[in-house]
Amino acid sequence: MSNLASFTKNFLFSYTNQIFLLLNGLLYTYIIANYLGPDNYGVFIYLFAFVTNTAYIFGLESIIETLNVFIAKFRSEILFSKTRKITLVVSITICLGLLLVGQYFVENIDAPAISVLRYISITVIMFPLSLVYNSLFRGFKMFGKVLKIAVLENMANLILAFAFVILFDFGIMGAVYAKLMSLALALIASHLFSLSIKYENKSFEKKEVIKYAKISFFTNFVKRATAIIKLFFIGLFINPVMMGFYYLLEKISAYAINIPSASINEVFIPYLGEKADDMAVLSSYASLNFKAVALLASGIGVAIFFLAPIILPIIFPAYSDAVSLVPYFTITIILSSFTGFGNLYRIMNRNDFLLTLSFISLINTVIIGYFLISYFGVIGLILIEAVRQIVSFPFHYLFLKKLGVKIDIFPTRSDYIIIKRLISPVFGFRKNKGAG
Repeated sequence: MSNLASFTKNFLFSYTNQIFLLLNGLLYTYIIANYLGPDNYGVFIYLFAFVTNTAYIFGLESIIETLNVFIAKFRSEILFSKTRKITLVVSITICLGLLLVGQYFVENIDAPAISVLRYISITVIMFPLSLVYNSLFRGFKMFGKVLKIAVLENMANLILAFAFVILFDFGIMGAVYAKLMSLALALIASHLFSLSIKYENKSFEKKEVIKYAKISFFTNFVKRATAIIKLFFIGLFINPVMMGFYYLLEKISAYAINIPSASINEVFIPYLGEKADDMAVLSSYASLNFKAVALLASGIGVAIFFLAPIILPIIFPAYSDAVSLVPYFTITIILSSFTGFGNLYRIMNRNDFLLTLSFISLINTVIIGYFLISYFGVIGLILIEAVRQIVSFPFHYLFLKKLGVKIDIFPTRSDYIIIKRLISPVFGFRKNKGAG
């Protein structure tokens, strides 16, 4: 199978996966957000964000990210096995820490949040392991397996959430039970799928992996510290109802903008990981990605701006007051399209650039974030992201120039040719036999 045909096939698996996640996620959000109401929904998402960022700040994100980059290159069973063991040990340690002291960080929300946090903390043992298996399948370009596991986990989560939250009226705890059980099912399926993998066990340089992991750790530590500081400000200045408004719009925006771009990016990583030194290929990828995402984000941003005020009160009647926040989210969505070069830096093993950007984001959140949230509430919370994008853009320009990556802003004929070649196998088009 040619590289283009293989890429197209895996892109279709990935895109199908993302479309499924979109539809499933929207239905799940519709059920949970409407039934729990803005206040309980806001607390539920806030606590999950707190647990996730706490888990990632202590190294889990870096461990998974390192595997994601190097498993595609070396296809080593030893690398996967060690990563899985380290992830399990770190996950259990973090879980115990959250069970012991996590309550002191959320007691300003409300009393029930403390008991909910204890159960959510158990997910720390499971979701990082599921991501380790996910990285393994992506590294071996087994996107069909990724799709099957995603369908299993998300359908189970949706069905169980409907049963526990609505039929049995367990409230927030019902949503937590559903998440725990669906993660357990996904882990079992992932392990069974992994047994059929045939590793190549290429020799790998441990120093290279460790060096990448160290820089990745510092980068993600700063990034997650920024997120936790933002969560602290949210808990301090924003009430649960406004939390619910914010998280609902953030969820809808994430579903809308991430579907096509995430499909291309996650498929590109294993393919371009083998061509990290080919500047022409990387420049072509970066240019195409920039133009596609910019066009996509602008279109979706405008669509959300005009359609959300009409649709939101119909589908989410309890959140109708959130319409006033839509223009600010639109600005953030459009700006986000101009700084999406993170995967390119990772492919080129330049996490030092990501570390610099993370420090800039941390400073921005601490200094400007406090002022914006304390004075403007949830609007200030949204504007933090917009300010971060604006401040980081010139740094991206300097980094790309230093790497020698050329970004073509305007569409060219070659873009059309590449896209046509990419989509031709999807619709059954073939070259003539006499074609060279």
